[in-house]
Amino acid sequence: MRYNTKKITKFLGGLLASCAFAVMGSAYAADDAGGDLDEIVVTGYKQSIARALDLKRDAIGSRESILADDVAAFPDLNVAEALQRVPGITITRDGGEGRQVSMRGLGPDFTLVKINGMEALGTTQSIDARGGTNRSRSFDFNLFAAELFNRVDVLKSSSAQDEEGGIAGTVDLRTPKPFDYNKFTFSTAAKMAYGENSGEVDPRAALLISDTFGDGKYGALFSAAFSRRSVVEQGYSTVRWASGGWNLNNVSSSVDPAIKARLNSTAANALYYPRYFRYDEYVQDQKRLGLTAAFQARPADWIDMDLDLLYGKLKTDREEYNFDAFSFATSNTNGAGTGLPQTIVDSLAVDGNNIVAGSFRNVDIRSDNQLYQDTTDFYAASLKTHLRPTDDLKVDLFGGYQEADFHDRQTGTYFWSPNTSFSFDLRDNDRVAKQTYGVGLTNPADWQFYQARLRRQMVGNTFGTGQVDATYSLGDVDLKSGLDWRRFNYDSTSNSYDSITNLLGRNLRGVSLTDSALSGIVTTVPYNFGTGLGTSGLPSRWIVADLNKVSSALGLDTVAVPVGTGFPQGVQETTKAGYVQADWRSQLFGLPFTGNVGVRVVRTDTDSYDRDPSFPAVSFHRDYTDVLPAMNLVLETSADTRVRLDANRNVTRPSLSSLVPAISSVNTSGKTVTFGNPNLDPYRATSVDLSAEWYFGKQGIVAAQPFYKKIDSFIVDGVTTMKYSQSGLPASLVPAGDGDVSYTFYQPVNGQGANVYGVELMYQQGLDFLPAPFNNLGYLLNYTYAHSRAEYKLASGGTGMYDLTGLSRNSANATLYYETEKYGGRVSVNYRDGYLASVPGGNGNDVAGYHGSLNLDVSFFYNVTDKLKVTLEGVNLTNQAENEYVDSKGDRVYSYTRSGAQYLLGARYSY
Repeated sequence: MRYNTKKITKFLGGLLASCAFAVMGSAYAADDAGGDLDEIVVTGYKQSIARALDLKRDAIGSRESILADDVAAFPDLNVAEALQRVPGITITRDGGEGRQVSMRGLGPDFTLVKINGMEALGTTQSIDARGGTNRSRSFDFNLFAAELFNRVDVLKSSSAQDEEGGIAGTVDLRTPKPFDYNKFTFSTAAKMAYGENSGEVDPRAALLISDTFGDGKYGALFSAAFSRRSVVEQGYSTVRWASGGWNLNNVSSSVDPAIKARLNSTAANALYYPRYFRYDEYVQDQKRLGLTAAFQARPADWIDMDLDLLYGKLKTDREEYNFDAFSFATSNTNGAGTGLPQTIVDSLAVDGNNIVAGSFRNVDIRSDNQLYQDTTDFYAASLKTHLRPTDDLKVDLFGGYQEADFHDRQTGTYFWSPNTSFSFDLRDNDRVAKQTYGVGLTNPADWQFYQARLRRQMVGNTFGTGQVDATYSLGDVDLKSGLDWRRFNYDSTSNSYDSITNLLGRNLRGVSLTDSALSGIVTTVPYNFGTGLGTSGLPSRWIVADLNKVSSALGLDTVAVPVGTGFPQGVQETTKAGYVQADWRSQLFGLPFTGNVGVRVVRTDTDSYDRDPSFPAVSFHRDYTDVLPAMNLVLETSADTRVRLDANRNVTRPSLSSLVPAISSVNTSGKTVTFGNPNLDPYRATSVDLSAEWYFGKQGIVAAQPFYKKIDSFIVDGVTTMKYSQSGLPASLVPAGDGDVSYTFYQPVNGQGANVYGVELMYQQGLDFLPAPFNNLGYLLNYTYAHSRAEYKLASGGTGMYDLTGLSRNSANATLYYETEKYGGRVSVNYRDGYLASVPGGNGNDVAGYHGSLNLDVSFFYNVTDKLKVTLEGVNLTNQAENEYVDSKGDRVYSYTRSGAQYLLGARYSY
């Protein structure tokens, strides 16, 4: 059941009166850097900062940690949003919520994500402009709520004993365990979240129960987190800009001849126009459930056993309402005579190479309505056994299995009004155009049925691992060795039927929406459009399909959907690795000197297949071996200072979907076709980090950490642009009429190498030396600079040097906090520079990318008793836009949306 704002007062009264809600984790423990259990007592934000600094100071290698109070108490919808405040980390967002993590300028695929020590893959879906379905190695953090985890470690360097795969670094998520508490613990929390754009109030709740028994030798813990989130995102998109294709005979004599002469130019003075002039409204209803169970046993001094279970379910219903003038993206709209060559041009205004305003006739207007029903189920189980046969010998056994299944059901309904007039103007606001139409936007008599669309997608990932590690102590030197085996299975299937017009026993294309068979599915967009987008005169409503009625009313439930091109497809990847490593504790020039050195050898075998029904079945095998040395050194120049030097060789393997030996995807909206390449070599890199750190007070640190990575070969897209009919691919893969439409064809290839370098600066301090009440203040500041340029293949056939995709040159965080035993609060600001999403950007644009972002979050608490805490939080108070563009010079709007701020009021209770 969805809540509305009228229920807020009633709910809060019950919330505070019940006193039955709690903070997830007022006292936590977690593993130290070497894996032994330390008790960590975290009772507030300042204490969590102090403990995280202890972990950083004592670590061998570069690391940051976020402890329970950071994750559970700060206004973060998931762990990605907590991680964005760590130096060197930036995140991508979808629907106003953090989705993926990048580290030190490298994209999400370069960050290895682990859950309870096991590599994790979790797949969700976003709108097409932000990548659609995730078929890469990157982990979607919006799968889990932050409350499920009590510690997150960020490892920016690696040793020989660490799993390879994260050239950028590793993020290790850990769920709580019963020995973290060593007593009966019950905690629960509840919040109500109000969305600024949606006007909805949604619940968020968490529960944890833990106990030990048998004289503390055994323990069991269960936790759960549930949230519902209603998101309304509104904006404007163009599905890129294109040039050429005009019929100059249809250009009015009133248009400046100099502009007319540039319309079909292929030279540097070519004029670009939006392919779709589209208003967008996305309505998302997201339900997220997470469950954990942990069992620990220490039946004797020589053995420990940990069993961890995790289940996550994310169910998202997303309604997409797009209102566009789509004649500009076609050469002849389904034979109706109103593609771009048939468009009559009455006036044009130009700024540089961009057509920024114009009026036209003989244009088709379309209302596109899509219902995505997505479900992701995630299962993980792992068992770790720690043996101490002698005082000097330790043996660790680890085994685990994980499965992530994504299913998407898409139902689309399209209305249109053909052969009408249309105008647009981007001069007052170059992100959101003001547009007018020669048709009533909500009058069914002006609209006809166009087509329906059905699509089904499935992505399945499974992962199994087995590992044995041994450590033999020789006093101040520990000798380590180990073997591990891992297997990934990736399977993907897509079914699509894109142009369905024969329904209810007749051809419905061109039938008026006033027809009795259609009138029952006609409505308008559910939310008033345009508030906060910065353009006046936007339409507040337009005609759409009632997506909850379409399937049954039109009989779509009985329509068979054929298997799509490039599917089914899959990859099996098996790795076998072994390592040797020496750790030491000694002195250098009379100063404490610790470190490790070792080498890891790993063999990778991949078997990929494609069972595309349009082509012969294809299978492919590939194997290769890597030798990966690593060294981490720490010199304690004083009791409060550390100097570190870390160097390692590492690999990141290509995304599994890019290894399939045939077509991996066809995007008929974006007009792209992507092929796989099973011959791809992995990314291989040599990394060197240097760090100088000064610790002072309980929460104080000043640190500088320059870093350098030399990537031997960077995977880039080989690009070709041509009319689809010239590709030789089956016409059935694209909508009718797309044969003469230009598509961009991508295939990943190994390109030139790239160097990544930069520096992280960190300064944080508690101001407890100040007189009261200012002694409760403190701040955290960090800044990261990253730089890299790589050579990319361009659609023109040449090459160009651009920043790495996903790299923000500048990113920074600032948090100001005030905390007493009774009350406190925090304000946090996160900034990242713009970054590139792809090179080239398609349709003759050299790049596609995102402009920079600034996010402001706040959190306040009041301790009613020592067990009951009330909280008030605000997320995205700046209502930061997702601002995508194409072309580095033209800065042409691609997609611009705002999802609004979110406010959370809740209470926490612990016992």
